[in-house]
Amino acid sequence: KPKLAANDVNGKPLLVNHYANTSKIYTNSIFPTNISFTLQQDWISRNINISFEGVSQKKDRVINGSFDSEFHGWTFKSNSTAFKDQLWQLSGNPAGSVELMLDNLQKFKGDYGYYEQNITIQEKLSVNKLALLSFDYYSFQRRPENVSAYLAIIIDNVEKSILYDFPTTIQGDFWGKLTLPYDLAAYGQILPGNVTVRVGVLSTGDLSAGGQKGYFYIDNVQFDLWTMPNQGSIVEIKDIEFNSNHTYINTSYGKGYYYNATERSYMGNTDLIFSISQNIIGIDDFDIDNITITVNLLKSINSTIQGLDGSFYTNGIRTTWTTEMTISMPLDYVNNRAEIPKPLDWNITQILDGYNVDQMQSCTGTNPGSSKIIIPNGVLDSGLWKIAATSKNYISNGSMYVWNGSAYNEASSITIDDEFRITVNLNSSGSLPIINTQINFTILYPNGTIYYEKVKVLQASSYSNNFGNFTVGNNMSVGMYQTILIWTNNQSYLGRDKIGFLQFGFNVWHRTNLTAVNDYEEKVSGEPFLMKVEFVDDDFNTFIDFATVTYNSTFGASGTMVYFGSGIYVIDMDISGLALGNYYFSFNASKNYYENQSISNLIQLKIISQPLALEVPQSVINVDAYSYAVFRLNVTGAITGTVLPGNTNITTDWHKEYWVMDNGTGTVTLNLSTDHVPNQGIIETFTLSIFANKTNYGSTSAFISITVHPLSTSINVNTSTVDVKLHKNFILNVNYTNDETSQIIGEALLNVSWGSSYDILSNDNSYIINFSTIDMSLGSHTLRFQSSYPGYETAFESIYINILPLEINVKTIELNGTLDVFAGGSPVISILLTGEGSGTIIENANVTFSWLFQVGELTYEGNGIYELKLSIPESAEGAYTIEIIITTDDPEFKNRNFPLNIYVLRETPPNYPLIGIVIALLSVVGVLSTLSLRSYVIIPRKRKKERIFQNTIQVFKDVKNIQAVMFIQRSR
Repeated sequence: KPKLAANDVNGKPLLVNHYANTSKIYTNSIFPTNISFTLQQDWISRNINISFEGVSQKKDRVINGSFDSEFHGWTFKSNSTAFKDQLWQLSGNPAGSVELMLDNLQKFKGDYGYYEQNITIQEKLSVNKLALLSFDYYSFQRRPENVSAYLAIIIDNVEKSILYDFPTTIQGDFWGKLTLPYDLAAYGQILPGNVTVRVGVLSTGDLSAGGQKGYFYIDNVQFDLWTMPNQGSIVEIKDIEFNSNHTYINTSYGKGYYYNATERSYMGNTDLIFSISQNIIGIDDFDIDNITITVNLLKSINSTIQGLDGSFYTNGIRTTWTTEMTISMPLDYVNNRAEIPKPLDWNITQILDGYNVDQMQSCTGTNPGSSKIIIPNGVLDSGLWKIAATSKNYISNGSMYVWNGSAYNEASSITIDDEFRITVNLNSSGSLPIINTQINFTILYPNGTIYYEKVKVLQASSYSNNFGNFTVGNNMSVGMYQTILIWTNNQSYLGRDKIGFLQFGFNVWHRTNLTAVNDYEEKVSGEPFLMKVEFVDDDFNTFIDFATVTYNSTFGASGTMVYFGSGIYVIDMDISGLALGNYYFSFNASKNYYENQSISNLIQLKIISQPLALEVPQSVINVDAYSYAVFRLNVTGAITGTVLPGNTNITTDWHKEYWVMDNGTGTVTLNLSTDHVPNQGIIETFTLSIFANKTNYGSTSAFISITVHPLSTSINVNTSTVDVKLHKNFILNVNYTNDETSQIIGEALLNVSWGSSYDILSNDNSYIINFSTIDMSLGSHTLRFQSSYPGYETAFESIYINILPLEINVKTIELNGTLDVFAGGSPVISILLTGEGSGTIIENANVTFSWLFQVGELTYEGNGIYELKLSIPESAEGAYTIEIIITTDDPEFKNRNFPLNIYVLRETPPNYPLIGIVIALLSVVGVLSTLSLRSYVIIPRKRKKERIFQNTIQVFKDVKNIQAVMFIQRSR
């Protein structure tokens, strides 16, 4: 079974969801205040809950306590005429107050005069907070005895009051302040409820004498009370990260919360900060007893193997899985637990914590059919955890099948040229998904290296799959091959959680061949005899080492042979005492994965009287080709050294004809023919073997050497130098002759080295060769010949070929339409330039001319035509020669000078009287004269002119013979 490295990852990781929460409480905060928690690296803040307890506000509950709006909100009550309300006063502290007169009357205990206000408060009292009732006073004139200033709070008939007596406490002639601080809950006062506020005076003595009249001013009455409202949005929460403001949700008196479900995670440890502040106005103070921030946290990690995401599975009857997870629990993260989704068919067998303690019994969801492992709080701890599981094998079976010519049959061994395939069947029970799963198929050589591997992605729901067909070839050595089939439910190991595995072997054997190194041996009885056989792999043509090779013989000897190396097996046979005659040996050879060989009578041993010896010439014999080499041989006994009479069978491996003459005396003559030798045309030495055998003496061999000299030859060519125009062909006559007899050697091989094409024609053992120059350039070239024939020297010859440029042909086209050229005229001469032989027009040539009166260039008019326009002076008369020089940039054409002869005539003045007579006659005779003129004057003159012109230009019809053109003027 193949071993996987410890850190190989081949299966999917398990997703480990590590849950925890963290909480922090803030008290005695000064607002605005910041609260925060630390989100550790790789953790996710799933939701944040900020809860508030003891949300309290402090404010004055008295309405119009400063008496800014006269007496509004207050009621004056008194049970004595000694205490009188003097109504609202403009003066105060600073302005606006009520005045209570303490009249100069007797005052009895319990008499009172006070201002009262009833308030309803729908809020709860804050815990451990003091209330404060206070007012400012001003007293002047008399301050009566047994009278006190009176402050009281009454809630649901529960009164809390305080007295400040006159005159010891109440000072006169300035503004002072009286207060009543207390804890309402300590006195049994409970809110929500109705509150009565009273401020004024109260008689505390049994009798207060008269004559004590005074005035008592009251201003700035306040009842400062801490309460917990049942009101939302009075707390503002600012998310510092997102710079967003939120208000809390009220749940009860002084209680509420803020919930944030935004998931957050960061690359490193990060403090998440929220700023808490009041979101209410019109109060004196604000406080929250407790602020608790609670965060639910999640850390999702993949399980690993040696630090790499994934799991590791091993194959067997059942698949085993192992994977690891590193649990890290920050100090302030509590209630840690883990939920780990798992495949339904996994059976968890171990859950080892960081101390290698199996915690599986403390966990749930470990059985097959469960989709999630739960490691509860109190069990989960920091450290490297390991999970082990098993799952079923999803490959049912598989085998090798070999083609027998009509069908595939299951087999366990194959040999060269066998066609085979591998079939694997998946477990089809249940609803196993097949499409897009894969099978890893591998065949391993016997040495463990890979012979073939393939990954097959299944595209159809087929539970039976074939791999192949394969043909056993020369790349398959003998031995046991391992077939490994691994089915996985996912092409990527990151999603692989179902495995099928199958491994089985099959044998590859080779055909063999057992041969004798020498299948026939001649020995003298008692002579050493080392018998050898060779055992080889017939399919690979390689030797087979360390096989078991046994032998037996017709004379009773048997045994096991010894391996000598390179497929050779030997045995040193004792043949002493064997009589003259023939003996035979049979063999058996075997080795694992190789075909067994049993061969009878593989080696023949012949016991002879003595060995045969052959005496041959020791020196090299020199001989010419097409002659004979004659040798004398002696047949002797190898032991006695004497010539053995009687006929001896003599043969040789000479590749030509030979003759053997045996006169029966032990001396033999050997005659070798040297016709058609040597073959390469050079001197060649041959070493040949001579074989001899004789009854009761066995056989022997010897060798002799002869050197054969080829006959001298020459190549004859009908010329040594050829001049030929470019693109023209030339013909040569070549033959190959014997230097001694001068005879032509027929059917010889002729090789020609030439830069263009050629055709060889044979004519009476000579060669007529037509050479082309189409691919050659101007200049001198070497043409080489080589000829050879067996028994003759190879001859070489070369000649020179001079390739010459082509001539330019010149043809005159027209002489301005007439031969009448006179002094002072401007005749035009046109010429056509073509290439020699091909007739190809020559374009863009440089054509110049010169004569006595003019030098210039001919104008190219296209299609190879060039025009010359002459300017003949008035003074010119007689014969002149125009030199035309033609040059071209094409090196294939030779430059040419072309002389053109002209004759210039002077014009005779016209005969005016004759013309007048003719005109007069024409005007008289009319139409008849016109017809007569046409018939007898114009037409005859025209025909005569044409006849003269044709006679004149006859010489131009042969272009190559043009030497000059002459103009002749006749008188009119």
